[in-house]
Amino acid sequence: MCRKLVKEKFDARKEFIYHPFFDGEQLESYIKMDMVVIMPRGNVIIECKSIKAITNKEQFQTFGYLRGTSFPIAILVNFGTWPKAQIERYYYHDDIIRAF
Repeated sequence: MCRKLVKEKFDARKEFIYHPFFDGEQLESYIKMDMVVIMPRGNVIIECKSIKAITNKEQFQTFGYLRGTSFPIAILVNFGTWPKAQIERYYYHDDIIRAF
């Protein structure tokens, strides 16, 4: 997926490490996401899975990434649902996460 995004001229980065901020200071601890696409209006988190079905566990992991980074969009992709991937999209704004 990352290769395809880069081929299409997106700035996609695999296993993206982000050090969150607390009280204006960057923490030593970090969040490691499967992929992040760097965008001018806000980065997009892409979390990839290959499981029978997306559960609350995977959703809460993705929500944690949104809150920890304040990136506006996350896409949760499950490739384990043959023949079509299961895709969930989330938007984060003003401490509220919404599916779209």
